[in-house]
Amino acid sequence: MGYRDDIDGLRAIAVASALLFHLGVSWAPGGFAGVDIFFVISGFLVTGILLRDIEAGQFSLVHFYRKRALRILPALFVVMAATVGIGSWVLLPSEFEELGKTIIATLLFASNVYFWVTLDYFKPDAHENPLLHTRSLGIEAQSYLLIPVLLWLLWRYARRWMLPVFTASVLISLALFVGVVGGWAAVSTPAALRSYAAHVVSLGAYDISVQDEAFRADWRYDQYHLDPRSGGIGAYDKETHLASDDRREVLLFGDSHAAHVWQALSRARPDLNVLQASSTNYRPLPDNAEAGFCGQLTHSIHSDWIPQRRPETVVLSGVFRPEEYKPVAQCVARMHAAGVSRVLVLGKTESYRATRPKILARAALTGSDANMRQAAHLRADLWQADAALRHAVEDAAGEYISLLDITCPLSDCYDRADGVPLLFGTNHYTREGAAFVAERIARHF
Repeated sequence: MGYRDDIDGLRAIAVASALLFHLGVSWAPGGFAGVDIFFVISGFLVTGILLRDIEAGQFSLVHFYRKRALRILPALFVVMAATVGIGSWVLLPSEFEELGKTIIATLLFASNVYFWVTLDYFKPDAHENPLLHTRSLGIEAQSYLLIPVLLWLLWRYARRWMLPVFTASVLISLALFVGVVGGWAAVSTPAALRSYAAHVVSLGAYDISVQDEAFRADWRYDQYHLDPRSGGIGAYDKETHLASDDRREVLLFGDSHAAHVWQALSRARPDLNVLQASSTNYRPLPDNAEAGFCGQLTHSIHSDWIPQRRPETVVLSGVFRPEEYKPVAQCVARMHAAGVSRVLVLGKTESYRATRPKILARAALTGSDANMRQAAHLRADLWQADAALRHAVEDAAGEYISLLDITCPLSDCYDRADGVPLLFGTNHYTREGAAFVAERIARHF
């Protein structure tokens, strides 16, 4: 095949879009698809080369793999060696351990499967893995192992089956894409090349899993707080979960940002019957009623429970988007009209571009100022968004509690509560952080 300027143009688009995505350019949110464009180009070129060699009787697996190895392996070994050398000084202990597992997966040309099982490509921690890009190399290497042998066998023994086989392969690829395949277990890690201070190790490893029993108890996961794995709307028993007693009722209603303060708020005010209705990634707005079982829960609270029960106080909490500020105000007005005396809205939670414990751990590792490192990762538009949401709520005669005023007085955010990070992940309170915040929220009742 001669030079193809159209293919070179597609390569340029693929590389540029992927690069812009990783640079965080807002107008290229789907730039990661550049990798897929490159896969299509590679598959087109390699398949054409293989078919021509097979037709000419010049096909050789040894020659094919030798050319690919000379193209890929030298650069790969240099990148891995440099990553280990630099990583031994700049990575946290948990990150360096993860690097070791990634290197083994990469050497087995299976890092794509490893990342699929262990990481979410679009979450902040994923982008902190220095070998994340090897996922595409794993896919490429796996295709090199399969396609040449398959083409040769089909050409020699079942030439008439080539089109049906390729059609089936497309269908199988689609099936794999939607998840019809099992996982692959991670392997052990090489020994660390340096020692770390104990507080760096503890901060770097600090994490809260959705499977942790204490976490699930605090959030009342799968019963009072629903997510797609909870079993649908049937998991939420309104008769039990919204039962009244002789105490004043307060309904805490929202997404995970309602769930992460329920336990602490209940403990801060045992004189109140703090009820919980929450679901993952779903704001408590009436117009959200169409979207699955979370929408069914929201619709049921708005249309049935509140008009019938008329609780004295409802607290709304969620990661409200700018386009939802007006619906939040409408929600407040609707609840007042239904007989709710007080509607309080919890404001923006401080939110970071990286997980909070790792920000603190990296500051401890490098000896840098934790507050400055926090500020560099803090989302800059929070205070403007908080003010806009407050304005919308108060215009509708709602009460607004600014969580930023609690955790970030004078825009200087606390990093710990009771000796542990205030947040886990990027924007959820730890048990200690929730207790710190809930004690101050409780003063409004």
